[in-house]
Amino acid sequence: MKPSQSRQVTIFDVAEKAKVSIATVSRVFNNNPLVPEKTRKRILAIAEQMKYLPNSSARTLAGNQNKTIGVILPVIYGIFFSDFLYGAETRARESGYHLLVTSVQNNDSELLTLLGKMNGVADGFLIYYPQPGIEKLLNHIPQGKPAAIIGKELKDSRFFSFLIDNFNGAYQAASYMLNQGHRKITLVTGEKKNLDAEQRKLGFKKAISDLGGEEVKLQVLEGNFKQNSGYELAPEIMREKNRSTAVFFSNDGMALGFYEWMSEKGMKIPEDISVIGFDDIEWAALLQPGLTTMKFDIVRMGRDSVSEILKRIADAPDQTPVSPVVYQTRLVQRGSFIPLRN
Repeated sequence: MKPSQSRQVTIFDVAEKAKVSIATVSRVFNNNPLVPEKTRKRILAIAEQMKYLPNSSARTLAGNQNKTIGVILPVIYGIFFSDFLYGAETRARESGYHLLVTSVQNNDSELLTLLGKMNGVADGFLIYYPQPGIEKLLNHIPQGKPAAIIGKELKDSRFFSFLIDNFNGAYQAASYMLNQGHRKITLVTGEKKNLDAEQRKLGFKKAISDLGGEEVKLQVLEGNFKQNSGYELAPEIMREKNRSTAVFFSNDGMALGFYEWMSEKGMKIPEDISVIGFDDIEWAALLQPGLTTMKFDIVRMGRDSVSEILKRIADAPDQTPVSPVVYQTRLVQRGSFIPLRN
């Protein structure tokens, strides 16, 4: 039986169309490893086509508000997301709302499951899922539920985007290094398939290509945006042969791990190597020496995204497309970076 346009698609409809049991569909959305990969992909494709949202029976009745915003982040870890959530929660509480916060990383089916579980209690969504293909996943958010999307520009007028100017920020960092005489440079990227990481890598490499010339030696190492990767990559960055004179970390967290390793080995920043980060989280200025970094207003981004959600909830979701809000970056110069001495 084909589901009516007037009712919500259920797990029964998906199972019928996929010609599998209800239990199999349930296992797919609970990431049960017993489901064969081919079957899992087929069921997810059918669910996407039918715009099925798991646990949709838990939804509140139309017009009922719970004063809650569902927040989905890639991780709930580190000062970056602490600062972001501080801005978001402060703004929400000013209007009598609360945040329901969880995380998912690189798992599309888990994201759909979380959206379904949150949908019954959330009046709107704040989603930071910097992975390709997020557009298709967001089609599962019901009409009438506003959603702010961090890090990805979308064409759908139901959603509104908040973007960091990653490309130009990284371009500016590389330009500064070159202008200060550095020609042996290391770039530490974020994790693969992360949209922020990819834009920062592209911007940095473009500046090297545009401004550096053939004499520039660029070493590219893959990090994961976590403190431990800065620590673990430090021996490769500081190896004696052809050592770089400057390193750019694609976020401040990895730079912190590098600081830790340098301190343990009795090496000095910037005397042994100059360092630039990205984000300017709270402790960047407290390090010794202070971290030179690309700054944007993390707390403000959290506030602004919640403000837009609250506006949509109050006025009913506006179908007029909204231009994305782009947060510009600027270089904050501190003691971790010096010009190259000839």
